[in-house]
Amino acid sequence: MNLVPLQEIIHDARRSGEIAVGREGEIFTGEMPADQPVSRVKLGAFATDGPEDDAGYAGSHMPRNTVFVDRAGSRGWMYSIQTGRGRAYTLFAFLEGRDYQVSLMAPKLDGFTGAHMFPDGRIRLEDGGDSGLGSLEEAYAKSVLWAAGMDAVLAGHSFPF
Repeated sequence: MNLVPLQEIIHDARRSGEIAVGREGEIFTGEMPADQPVSRVKLGAFATDGPEDDAGYAGSHMPRNTVFVDRAGSRGWMYSIQTGRGRAYTLFAFLEGRDYQVSLMAPKLDGFTGAHMFPDGRIRLEDGGDSGLGSLEEAYAKSVLWAAGMDAVLAGHSFPF
């Protein structure tokens, strides 16, 4: 599969601010579908005003398999998506301080820490640093893009985003 067109579409969409993900992990660029909720990928600086109505957002915009986990040391939203290549990813989005982080729960990806993941299992949602994102919406949207990018890496390509 040639990833250059995908990279160009994503690059152009990121520059124009028109990229979003659907409830089941679909990636949309350009005109967004009117018949379903989408989570827009916000670019550039972001605000960290605290959590919005995360339960309402998760129920209306995240995969139908999303569950709230509240156990000692773990409090956040667990969800699974399937990429266009058919690989399933289970992710866990949580609020850490004022930022949202996302950890990869499955599949286990040994050897990908550094450019794509932190040693503790959190995925890299931004270039540089280890800060999180300002909203659950942005964390979910970028985690879907990350999973699609990781699938490209696992197929022997460079990370397209």
